[in-house]
Amino acid sequence: QRFRSGSTLWLTRQMDAVVAISKASAKYLAEPPDAIIPHGIQIENFAPAENKEQAWQALGYGGKYGIGILGRVRKQKGVHLFVEACIEILPKYPDYTAVVVGAISASHQEFVDGLKAKIDKAGLSERIVFTGELPFERIPPIFSALSMVSALSDNEGFGLTVLEAMSCSAAVLATQAGAWEEIIREDIDGHVVPVNDLSAVTAKMNSLLSDPVALKQKGLAGRTRVLGHYTVEREAKALVDLFKGLQ
Repeated sequence: QRFRSGSTLWLTRQMDAVVAISKASAKYLAEPPDAIIPHGIQIENFAPAENKEQAWQALGYGGKYGIGILGRVRKQKGVHLFVEACIEILPKYPDYTAVVVGAISASHQEFVDGLKAKIDKAGLSERIVFTGELPFERIPPIFSALSMVSALSDNEGFGLTVLEAMSCSAAVLATQAGAWEEIIREDIDGHVVPVNDLSAVTAKMNSLLSDPVALKQKGLAGRTRVLGHYTVEREAKALVDLFKGLQ
């Protein structure tokens, strides 16, 4: 999400129609878009486990329940916020294990090593686990088993992670990036916090884990919201309807 200039602006003005993927991204266009059509996901690929406790334990990461952050492992994705919040509150919630799922590039290895040193110092090496990069077919089962997913980026174009998590009935904790403020209903599907605000992340994560019943309800609410508003079929139909209107 950024303002465009030069050739990009010229090309945009030659279009028969312009589509934005969120209200936030629409604000960066020189002129209002013809439509705002959010992304959707394939809900058959991201479905909740019938029993999250059993599904989580079957993955073998330890603990009774799982929470996680998924994506490239780097500071821009807010991984440090997730890890430091976990270090603060996981001792109060012994049933939960946290996973950091995603590729670690050589340029970000020092960042990850620093986080692992903090985890080791806190005595939580078995409860905050870095999985490294996994093949895609292993990602949906992790989403399905997680009770809470964090998405804490500094910035995003849209941010499908939140939709994938909600579709799997995981409560979500996200920053004010991408389209997440538009997707997540505050205290219904989860929480949205300011970018790079560790105290807010910690407080909201603590709130979510402190009430397992409410945590489950937020996950169920998120699944319902995705089914109603963020399927790939809904996105495709909206695009086709727009195209037909241009004929």
